[in-house]
Amino acid sequence: MFQRINLFLFLFFPFLNFSQNFEKDLSAILNKLDSSNSVSLHVKVNAFEKKGGKILYNTTCIVEKQHEERYTKMDDMEFINSGGYDIQLDNSEKYIFIHKSTTGKKENFDIDLKSLKKYFDDEKKDIKEVKSKIKLIHEVEGIKTYQITGSPVYLELLIEIDTKNQKLKKIIYHFSDKSESSAKYIVIDYHIFKFNDSNFVFNLKNYFTVNNGKYKLNSKYSSYKLITE
Repeated sequence: MFQRINLFLFLFFPFLNFSQNFEKDLSAILNKLDSSNSVSLHVKVNAFEKKGGKILYNTTCIVEKQHEERYTKMDDMEFINSGGYDIQLDNSEKYIFIHKSTTGKKENFDIDLKSLKKYFDDEKKDIKEVKSKIKLIHEVEGIKTYQITGSPVYLELLIEIDTKNQKLKKIIYHFSDKSESSAKYIVIDYHIFKFNDSNFVFNLKNYFTVNNGKYKLNSKYSSYKLITE
């Protein structure tokens, strides 16, 4: 089962000493995500027992955004925010959870990088003793690879960024033996990272319809349990 590794970055970045170049490159991606009408991400995840060891699991994760509508798929789970509804599907346990969206801007599921960056900005204000180090170890034609070391959780974290197109290309987590993760070496490959070029169609009728205040699931999900608020 795919572990909930954040698709973008940095759940494992306590005590991080940001470099100005790295923060600049991350901000460029943030700004482009925020200003784009649509975003399409397809991410391949391969988790290994150890570096050079046997593979434990692999999966593909998908994130689609069009204006304020969002779709995320991770393994058997799907999350949709569209047409005033928040929907969660578990295709393994066979249930659909539906509730009307509350007012205000919605969470962008796994592509809310602004919240992530704010988190690290807050972390930097509180940290007195810096333990981790980040440095640029490779750069060719605008493709930069940053290395992060010094954390008790991971031995090394590699982040590959396409600075010309403001896109993530790859993240590699190399966890230490102190980590609780069963997979000690995880490669996250962003094989599709597109801005303003998505043909994903949001259509709630693919999931359910509403008649006289009652929900009716699409025939595709007739065997699913419906949960509403």
